[in-house]
Amino acid sequence: MFYRAKDKGVILAVTNRAEKFQAPEILKPASRFKSREELLTGFDKARNQTIEFTKTIKTNMRNHFFDNALIGMIDGYQWLLFLAGHTERHMAQLKEVKADAAYPKK
Repeated sequence: MFYRAKDKGVILAVTNRAEKFQAPEILKPASRFKSREELLTGFDKARNQTIEFTKTIKTNMRNHFFDNALIGMIDGYQWLLFLAGHTERHMAQLKEVKADAAYPKK
């Protein structure tokens, strides 16, 4: 089925750390959050809103389409996959930074 192939492509595109991307300035957390605590609170709030949305949505998300700057036109369900993959990408990025010999050991 087309969706399965495209869904997998969305996940692979966003989680592939071999491809490096620079987020636009407006999307960088540093431009919005003043502290680590504020960033984590913002993340939790957005995550909880997404979870609540997925629990209460009454429409078929496959019937709603949005343009994604990285991978083009995707449906609403694929946007949710993108969000989850984006978090996984950043977790992998954090692990890479911490594994670097130059990372401060405290």
